[in-house]
Amino acid sequence: MLWRDIIRYSYLNVKENKFRSVLILVNLFFAVASLVVTFALKSSMVTYINSQFEILGNNSVAIQCLAEYVNETGEMINQEDVKNIRMLYPDITRIECLNYKSTYLKSRNTLVYSNIYGTNHDYMSLSTINMLKGRYFNQLEEEYASDVVVISDTLAEKLFYTMDCIGHSIDLFNGNKMSRSYKIIGIYESMAVNSAITNSEVYPETIFIPIQSASFITGSDNIDILQFWMKKDVKGLRKISKDVVEYLELKHGIKNAYICTNSLDSQQQYMSIIDLISIICITLSFITFGVGSIGNSNIDMISVKERYGEIGILRSIGATKKDIVLLFMFESGILTVTGGGIGVGMGCLGAYIFSAYIGIGFSLDWHLVIRALAGVILLALLFGVFPAYHASRMKVLDAISDKG
Repeated sequence: MLWRDIIRYSYLNVKENKFRSVLILVNLFFAVASLVVTFALKSSMVTYINSQFEILGNNSVAIQCLAEYVNETGEMINQEDVKNIRMLYPDITRIECLNYKSTYLKSRNTLVYSNIYGTNHDYMSLSTINMLKGRYFNQLEEEYASDVVVISDTLAEKLFYTMDCIGHSIDLFNGNKMSRSYKIIGIYESMAVNSAITNSEVYPETIFIPIQSASFITGSDNIDILQFWMKKDVKGLRKISKDVVEYLELKHGIKNAYICTNSLDSQQQYMSIIDLISIICITLSFITFGVGSIGNSNIDMISVKERYGEIGILRSIGATKKDIVLLFMFESGILTVTGGGIGVGMGCLGAYIFSAYIGIGFSLDWHLVIRALAGVILLALLFGVFPAYHASRMKVLDAISDKG
């Protein structure tokens, strides 16, 4: 038989045996699509996490004190500690502080319960805040504890029913129900704002004030979260982290109160979790595909038995054993490539939609997809070898007599 005859005959058989073809296509589709979705989501999540840690830097350490361990004086971390840490550890290039508290704020006759963040002036460089109007407070406003505030567009609409509220004032209340007036100097966009210091999302109704003026709201000079950055070439990140914690414990007389996390360990933990989930998903995909392929192989064997007479006629008119093998292998190849191609396309589409839904952006390593697709196609073809070989071993007279 000529190659073109084998290809044409294979195509016609695939088209004629619709039920068998659909079963094989569905198995291949789900196997390939699940692998593509797994690889795409893993690539997208890795890209997203790396982009977030680029903001944070992989040379940073965050220290937080658990409130239940605070001693009688109420000391946790304060501005004096910040100065001492700067002097004791010259390899630390930058220190940022954060205070936070939930309280009421008021404008005219509108009262809103909101989160207050007391931050340094360059907090914006460590987050994904998008300023819509005005500006963030500067270094002088931080140092002089100026009563200025940055609010979200959501709060602006709630308090003033308009975005044109730069220069207006709002009253912030402390725990003693005393209030202080803060001037609005900026409005940011209410969206999923990621903070490098808190390593989490900032709620849309959070407002920001200079950390030096936050003591009026929080009732103390304590710092809730202290984060510092080290020189890029410093390898002793974990050691200096441990030393800083020991200094704080010794100075404030409290033990086991400080939670210390560094960005390097955090990034590695995220990647380990993603790798584990990916391995589980890939394993389940191949197990599902393997079980389905065994079923497909059995279907092919039944198909061979049903086509004994057809095979006998082909052999009687000159088709060789090799031609019969190629005929069945081409049928398997047509279904495999078609199912794999549809699986890749739908898998990419599904991963893109899901990535957009959770807001991490779409990314895909095509080298992994090509390897996975090649592996699936190879396995599918291998499962088709046995039925093809069995068909080629049939004797012409037996096949024709079975037809009769």
